[in-house]
Amino acid sequence: MKLNKETKVGLFTVAILIILVFFSMKVGKINLFKPPTYIISAYFASANGISTGTNVEMAGIKVGTVKKIKLENGQARVYMEINSKYKIYPDYTASIRSMSLLGESYISIAPANTIQALSSKPVPENEIIKSYKSPENMSSLILKFAKTADNLDAVTKSLKKSIGTKTGEHKIKAILANIAELSDNLNRLVYLNQKNFNVIMTNFAGFSRNINGLTVENDRALTKTIHNFKAISDNLRQELPSITDNIKIVSANLSDILTKNKSNINRSLLHIRKDTKQLQLSLNQIYGISSKINKGRGTLGKLVNRSSVYNNLNGSLKGINNLVGGFNSFKVGMNINSQYLDRSNGSVTEVNVRLQPSPGHYYVLGVDSTPVNYGNSYGETQTTTYTTNNPPSGEFYPSSVTTNTTQYSNSNSLKFNAEIAKNFYNWTFLAGLMYSTGGVGVNYYIPYTNRNLKLYARAFGFNSNNGSAEAYVNAGVSYTFLRHLFVDTGYDDIFSKNNNRSLFVGGGIKFTDKDLEYLLAGSKMP
Repeated sequence: MKLNKETKVGLFTVAILIILVFFSMKVGKINLFKPPTYIISAYFASANGISTGTNVEMAGIKVGTVKKIKLENGQARVYMEINSKYKIYPDYTASIRSMSLLGESYISIAPANTIQALSSKPVPENEIIKSYKSPENMSSLILKFAKTADNLDAVTKSLKKSIGTKTGEHKIKAILANIAELSDNLNRLVYLNQKNFNVIMTNFAGFSRNINGLTVENDRALTKTIHNFKAISDNLRQELPSITDNIKIVSANLSDILTKNKSNINRSLLHIRKDTKQLQLSLNQIYGISSKINKGRGTLGKLVNRSSVYNNLNGSLKGINNLVGGFNSFKVGMNINSQYLDRSNGSVTEVNVRLQPSPGHYYVLGVDSTPVNYGNSYGETQTTTYTTNNPPSGEFYPSSVTTNTTQYSNSNSLKFNAEIAKNFYNWTFLAGLMYSTGGVGVNYYIPYTNRNLKLYARAFGFNSNNGSAEAYVNAGVSYTFLRHLFVDTGYDDIFSKNNNRSLFVGGGIKFTDKDLEYLLAGSKMP
């Protein structure tokens, strides 16, 4: 059996969809049956760096994702969806951490006291856990270095203003003159008080004579004291053997202890020696690093000692930050869908790429394979009259019968889309090239459905001779589920003059730039 082009396109599209879904589930390990989860939340002074879908990790293992973020009483309340197989205890705290200087942020959950945490019960659904301020990142440290450099610069400028001027030079000369005058005054003071110094020396000589006389007068007492010391020495001589024996016993015990623990002592001394050497090496390295920094050598030395290097580095970091911010704000998506039309037993297959430079607007570029020639003849009605003389084979007509047969003009030529869209709250307005003809459209996202349920309408092919009124108009409803899959249904060519209206039913798959990144890089899906 020979397949027509529509069937081939449909089979090819179905095969592509099956392959994409298979590899997405294989690479990303997607489970259509989502494991049970529970919601907890935490308050942060700032939620900078995190968004919906950000990973929640515990001990480096992903345990959930950020569900949503709300502003409450001037603080960011972050709702986290945690896999039920991971338990969070009341003693656990949450913090926002950065993977690297330019990397993404994530929420880390860790216990403050492991023993206390394991002895308590897990937190229930919708419980609020504690949070603490995250460690300072590289940006805050650079800002502190900048403030320190500014302070040093201010001190240098102040000294320059105080000393580097003529007024400062005069002040320094005055200080030197005062020092010279002070030296002269000291010399004069010594000269004038020379007699007083002589008197002091005479008094010291008299004091020495008095000490000598005191010694002569107390000769007997000193002799008695010496005899007492001699008696003590004699007693000590008699007791010395027993003292020596005691010392020998203590020495023997100490030697025995040292002998038994010699290996341990040697090991301890070896460790102390190694630690001392390592400490000395560390101190030498620290001294070398600090010397290089003080001399302005190396990146950090130049950064500390030269303001121009800091300014250049700060400018480079700002440029990198702006570049990364621009890339992060640009989003790309792709939709692949197919719709079945009951009026022609055909299908419409579309592949559209969505480019969104900002949340307020986006562009759509795509290609369609459709059995309908929008803007040309849609179908021709042929009238055939059967009589008793020329009935169709195997049939009998007692009288003349007239039949009308509509021959549809099917075309498998490709159509192109190039549209611009503008978002206004729950409304999106589109205009541009639709199915290779000019057209406009509108989407309305039903509130409280997270933009998963929408109503839409399109009008294109204006002033065509296809039997429609003034343009092709179709409208429908679309629902997205499981984040990537969607179904839609509606009515096509609503205002057709030749009764070409048709019900359509379809569905498809959609990808975001993160999904495409995971597919191409072979990483885990979030």
